[in-house]
Amino acid sequence: STNVLKTPYTLVVIFLFSLLGHINLLVIFTLLALSLGIKLNIFDLSYIFFIIFLFSQLPISIGGWGIRETSAVSGLAVLGVHPDNSFAISTLFGLVFLITYSPEIFLIYKDVHDPLLRNL
Repeated sequence: STNVLKTPYTLVVIFLFSLLGHINLLVIFTLLALSLGIKLNIFDLSYIFFIIFLFSQLPISIGGWGIRETSAVSGLAVLGVHPDNSFAISTLFGLVFLITYSPEIFLIYKDVHDPLLRNL
């Protein structure tokens, strides 16, 4: 309901959960970079990461594949990261997304084939 968005408390809670989710993604991206031996300051990386994430959310590719890698190679070059390493970080990040969201496919399939939901 749209009434939920009219209360300031609810808006603050939604904003904080969204902020926490984006910080979580930044930490995952940073940990992937560290696992490849790339030592970057998380604050410097945050500027580039959120631009990469914004571009990957554009509805011009499937799941952001290709867009995320291209923007990572371009953006991380500003921080002095080799293109091969940038591509590896971005691809690993995409694979983490793919693995963590894979169970959702089964839930969607189950809902579509549930006889009670077919009539809705």
